[in-house]
Amino acid sequence: DVFNGISLSDFAEASQIASYEFYQLMLFAMRDNYPKTAGVMPWVFKRPWTAVGIQLVDGSGFTIAPYYSVKNAYAPLSVMLRLPEMCFAAGEEIPFTGVIFKDGGKGLSGKLRVTVYSPRLLKSFESITDFDFTAEKTELFCGSFTLPEEFEDKAFIVSAALETEDKTVKTFYFPKCLKELSDDKARAARREAPSPNPIYKNGPWLKETVQSAGTTEIAAEVVETHSENGKSIVKIALENKGVLPAFPVKLAPAPGASEEIPLFYLSDNYFLLEPNETKELVLTSAGGNLYDGFEISGWNFKAVTLSL
Repeated sequence: DVFNGISLSDFAEASQIASYEFYQLMLFAMRDNYPKTAGVMPWVFKRPWTAVGIQLVDGSGFTIAPYYSVKNAYAPLSVMLRLPEMCFAAGEEIPFTGVIFKDGGKGLSGKLRVTVYSPRLLKSFESITDFDFTAEKTELFCGSFTLPEEFEDKAFIVSAALETEDKTVKTFYFPKCLKELSDDKARAARREAPSPNPIYKNGPWLKETVQSAGTTEIAAEVVETHSENGKSIVKIALENKGVLPAFPVKLAPAPGASEEIPLFYLSDNYFLLEPNETKELVLTSAGGNLYDGFEISGWNFKAVTLSL
């Protein structure tokens, strides 16, 4: 019954976003628990390296949403929030412990900004914590947030943005506040041992939450194109010009584009672009015709078409 009325494209989109969340949570948990987890990628025990599976690319070889959560989780510089759960009850307090991972022993300083966006995509909480460390991993307590009643039976978004002088690295989460967890005994029983995932027959749905909150505006332009080691490199500047975060910001061939567009990957994709935020997106391709049309699209803004 859950799948009645859903189109194939909507089902593919929903499964990709859910997979993005699953891989992000799993891989950051493995990094956080290193060396107990040995630091290996969890799906390659029986697969000859360097094969790639359908959980990361589609049938034509183009990268899909989970590819980018894997890429970001294993990046040389990344940040996670050690959230105790992904489903909460109204009135619960969520502590935010940020964990920063980096390669090498050079010093790193900056700010860790944690933001909670309500189901209406309005800023409900923000904390800014300074950091300055040299270790490959550090932990920061970034405050806590008590879920108000208006969050009940709705999804919401939490962003962790690591801001340094040179770059911003971000990880985002979409927890849920569930009425079924409002009973203290039932909630404790569910959490004291591994339990099946909840089945959301009537929501809350993340896409519905984002779409019903209002719209924002995304501006995008190509700022540089060049060739490097036989590959085509395109740099694209994005800006969220509205007062609401945009999600998921996705670049893909525009509808009706030629099937001859060569395989490509991006520095990031399916990401959260916060109000007034700017971001540079880098597209890398094996070459060939990239001028047939690309599109920046998402759930709560008008799509932007680009000629690369």
